[in-house]
Parts: sequence; C-alpha cells; structure tokens
Amino acid sequence: PATPASHSSSSLQKKTSPQKPSFPRMSYLDLSNNHLTGSLPATTGRHLPSLSILYLENNSLTGALPASLSKCRHLHTLDASRNLFTGQIPSAFGKLTKLET
Repeated sequence: PATPASHSSSSLQKKTSPQKPSFPRMSYLDLSNNHLTGSLPATTGRHLPSLSILYLENNSLTGALPASLSKCRHLHTLDASRNLFTGQIPSAFGKLTKLET
C-alpha cells in the first residue's frame, strides 16, 4: 500500500535538507502551513517516484520548483501557492500528463 504523510500545520520550523531519504511508495505528502524556508532540493522528485499529491502551500519556500518533480509520473495534485518560488515552471512538467490545472 501507498504511504501517506501529513505534517500540515505541525509547526515544523526547519529548513529543507539537501539530503533526503528515498520514499519509493509514498503517494501523498502534505507539508503545508509549516513555516518551511529554503529551496527544495534539486533531486526531490527522484526520491518520491510514486507521489500523486503534493501540498507545499503557505510556507516560505524559495528558488525554483525542481524539474525532478517531473519524475513523479503519478502526480496529479501540486499546490505550491503562497510561497516565494521564483522562475518559470520547468518545461519537464509537460511530462506530468495526470497533473490537473
């Protein structure tokens, strides 16, 4: 079975770590409302290949959305609103055929 993880509004006040363990079966990740700062590691999507739902909203994340999120072939929901992301949406996101707009 898929592994859900939710830390919404859990007051995690840490910077994102450049080294992340792999979670090949995680399908749902909710990190919204946690006062997270820093940028997402460039390899984020490689560590979450089964992810279908990702909530990042209402933090203080910066930088660009990593193109590696395109490795999450099942991703259909991504909410990165109310952050400080910069740059364009990676063209590799075009591979996310299940992503809803």
